[in-house]
Amino acid sequence: LLMKENHNLVLVLYLLGLVVVIPTAVAVYYSNSKQYSDKFILNESYQVYAFLLKNTPLKNIPEVFALSAEFRKMPLRPEDDTALAKLKKMLISQEYMPKKPAHNVVNFFKRWPQCEKVNVLLHAHMHRVTSDLPLTLKGDIETILKTAPILIEAMLDVAKGTNNLRMFRRVLQFEQHLTQAVYFTQSPLLQLPHFGVREAKHASSGKGAARSLQQFMDTKPVDDKGRRKGMVGFTDEQCKDVETLINCLPAVEFEVEGGCLDYEDEDKKVHFDEVCAAGDIITFYIELKRLNDKAPPSELGTVHAPFYPTLLDEEWVVTLGKAGNEDVLFGMTDIKENEKVVRRKMQVPSQGLKPGTYDFDVYLTSNCYVGLDQKVTVKVDLRDPSEVKPVEVHPEDIEAENTPGLFDLLQAELEEEDSDFGSDNEDEMKAESSTTEEKNPETEAEENSSKDQEDKKDK
Repeated sequence: LLMKENHNLVLVLYLLGLVVVIPTAVAVYYSNSKQYSDKFILNESYQVYAFLLKNTPLKNIPEVFALSAEFRKMPLRPEDDTALAKLKKMLISQEYMPKKPAHNVVNFFKRWPQCEKVNVLLHAHMHRVTSDLPLTLKGDIETILKTAPILIEAMLDVAKGTNNLRMFRRVLQFEQHLTQAVYFTQSPLLQLPHFGVREAKHASSGKGAARSLQQFMDTKPVDDKGRRKGMVGFTDEQCKDVETLINCLPAVEFEVEGGCLDYEDEDKKVHFDEVCAAGDIITFYIELKRLNDKAPPSELGTVHAPFYPTLLDEEWVVTLGKAGNEDVLFGMTDIKENEKVVRRKMQVPSQGLKPGTYDFDVYLTSNCYVGLDQKVTVKVDLRDPSEVKPVEVHPEDIEAENTPGLFDLLQAELEEEDSDFGSDNEDEMKAESSTTEEKNPETEAEENSSKDQEDKKDK
């Protein structure tokens, strides 16, 4: 590089890198990065969700999910065409998936056949018919499931942004069924080990039927081996597997109170006013208690999902809406802690609500299990503001309100210092002016004599 004959080459390369390579790299990076949101999800995926999710029924949610822009580069291999066509034909013949996609997604599938492939693989996963697929298609399913959490989070963000409770809850239900590989029309008992269609049907029919996972957990064993309804032919080892899972599943107690908040004590317990006026802020106090003491600490918070390729964390989502109306999402909060007791507060303004009695539905939804959701209805009575007695303020509170705080004291001290500084400057200016006005008589006589002498010289 230091040789004289290479100086021109080095200079050309330097200018080439400075003028061409670096600006081109920056332009490419910027053009690629602006396609993604702050959560590294393609903006086109958000646009698809916002356009299709609102009026989409639960059975068509997988189609909307399959249209995510992230799946448009899913490889289409010629060697997989036969297996994929056979799989799609079997799913439709067994009524495992809709014969035709929704009318508003047909054109999307024609434009991006990769998304139609994702839709077929999603239904195959949710019906657990992937064991005979080629390894390449199994790898595609694993890629889809690994990408699913962040895409479902984006779908929830879109639903939350539109304040649509129905849309929000449908996306949560889709997440449950996708995690457990259970289709929407299938029994939630298929989440239990060694349970097939026959065992689930037997357990959910007849006397003492358990149609949800929570109902099955609440039933008592019929023998000392832990057998419950539907487990007649199970071995002792299989019964032990079921009992182990039941002990690890989240058994929770969900309590909700609602009203106008009065105060919160030292134990974080809230106390409500006796009456609420229309226009006040309504506070919903939520308490979640975990009841499964038999679960080992290492298993708390870990989702049992044998058909999912990655480990997932347990999470609960609390949503609020008016009873009988899922069009408006009034509030939402999530619970990720694994503590014994978890408390939350949701505050909702009652502006626009007329005086009267209102029922609010508070939903507790699991992000990973089907059949453990709960709903509590809270009644709130709103009075006319003219009928509500004004709150009497205690004299000590008035005194505390009028007592200057630390900020007020600091501000007063600064103002006092500024006034003292200004007064000092004024005194100095006055002193200087007085000295100029009050001159010494001797100096005045000397100045007058010098002026007379100058006048004589001039003459």
